[in-house]
Amino acid sequence: MGARIETLYAPQEPSNAADVRRGRDGVLESLLHVYFMNRGVLIPPFHSMLLMCPASTQADCERYLSVLDSFCSDVLAQAGTLRLSDLTARWPW
Repeated sequence: MGARIETLYAPQEPSNAADVRRGRDGVLESLLHVYFMNRGVLIPPFHSMLLMCPASTQADCERYLSVLDSFCSDVLAQAGTLRLSDLTARWPW
């Protein structure tokens, strides 16, 4: 048994699958995957869902949250100077 968590970047909480589809940003999700991978955290490549199992530790969760916090901070810090579509070419991830 386990649980899962999925990270979605959207202006509002989705209420159905159509909202999720509209809220997806492929560039941002791709950047997230590379950012996390470069920091030793692997997220399945098909979307931003993490599977948790009984062997997952508090440290595992804290590591994920730490990298997510860094990712969000880095994206927000660059938001005024770059278009999101430019990030893959200009950030050293």
